[in-house]
Amino acid sequence: MIIRMLKISVIYIALTTWDEQFVASTATGTFVDFNSEEIIAYGSLSAEEASRVMNSYDAFEIDLVYRNLEKIPTHILVVASASKYGDYFTGGNGSTLYIDEFELDFDYNAASFE
Repeated sequence: MIIRMLKISVIYIALTTWDEQFVASTATGTFVDFNSEEIIAYGSLSAEEASRVMNSYDAFEIDLVYRNLEKIPTHILVVASASKYGDYFTGGNGSTLYIDEFELDFDYNAASFE
């Protein structure tokens, strides 16, 4: 993934076994429960990478860590927010996030299955 970040950002990916598309809502307090058994794999940009200022596009990788190898995912959740807590729709004004391209790479990584 190639992202240009100007402030602290939140970027994460999850594979889920949801029955339908999940809709987050600040009005009802409906947010993703990352401790749910429906989240079978999860990965996020490290805090160190998320907080550094980039003045040009920079590539990075997010490894997914699997919690369950028996279930088959039905949905993929990709969240990219320009500011901390922006994924909860409460981010800071003036935050900017440019996304050039996302790429899903399926290379085997043994650390993802520990």
